[in-house]
Amino acid sequence: MLNPSCMRRERVRRPAPRDPLPLLNRWGHAYVNPGPGFMFGQGGGTPAPDVIRRPFGRIAIGHSELQGHQNWNGAAAEGRRAVEALLKG
Repeated sequence: MLNPSCMRRERVRRPAPRDPLPLLNRWGHAYVNPGPGFMFGQGGGTPAPDVIRRPFGRIAIGHSELQGHQNWNGAAAEGRRAVEALLKG
């Protein structure tokens, strides 16, 4: 019989990194598998793509899957949007 305590996931709170850049390449070619509520929000919450699109200092995310599908057109549009957001400052 399995010991239920070994199946428990520990939640570890880590301080936010001062420079998030080293974290960006950790999942180089990850594929987003959005669950319910990802694209349009859930329970009145802000949709995840809207949160991800907000620049973080000098970093802006431009990922094709923020439009809900993975293809070149979405990648180009999101990349342009990210650059324009940074240029606006």
